Amino acid sequence: MSDGPHRSLPMRRWWRRLAERADKCAFSADEVAEALLPALEAECRAELAPVFLDRLRIEVEEPSLFGLTGTPYPGGLDALAASGLERRVLDNLAVLSPTEAAEVNSIQSALENAIRGETLRYFRQIEEHYLREASPHRARRERHRLEQALGQTNVRPLAEKLLNRGSPTGTRRVPIKSGLDDGVKLR
Repeated sequence: MSDGPHRSLPMRRWWRRLAERADKCAFSADEVAEALLPALEAECRAELAPVFLDRLRIEVEEPSLFGLTGTPYPGGLDALAASGLERRVLDNLAVLSPTEAAEVNSIQSALENAIRGETLRYFRQIEEHYLREASPHRARRERHRLEQALGQTNVRPLAEKLLNRGSPTGTRRVPIKSGLDDGVKLR
């Protein structure tokens, strides 16, 4: 007997933990959302290379006189983008209008949008795995709970933390319930 489809999920461990939490009805939607931000932070730390983030920081701290220099990818970032998340950040920068590109927070907004877009991609991957390993009903419920968690999660602080030079490299841990008083919340 299996412990659940999350055990064989071919993704990193933080996504398996998130899928397990979303799969168990004992966890409320708030508790699933609480586990999403550490998973996103860990994924961003794994997918966004420090060199790429440094170049983004330079673009934020020392903007050009002409906005994002008129090129679709500022500061030669195109050559540095190796992962899907980095490419998505660049794609979000490339579609900015000249007025949007001139805004101070344009790079941070592009990073936020990239994180949200990649998160949905990870959710689809989890749902497809649940479709193969469990029932369609369970897969739909899993996807609904994950999307509900994303709706409750604000990724702006994560994007700020990634672009902030002085941010610590450690990720937040998901709180673990270990005592009798830490059980299911009563309404």
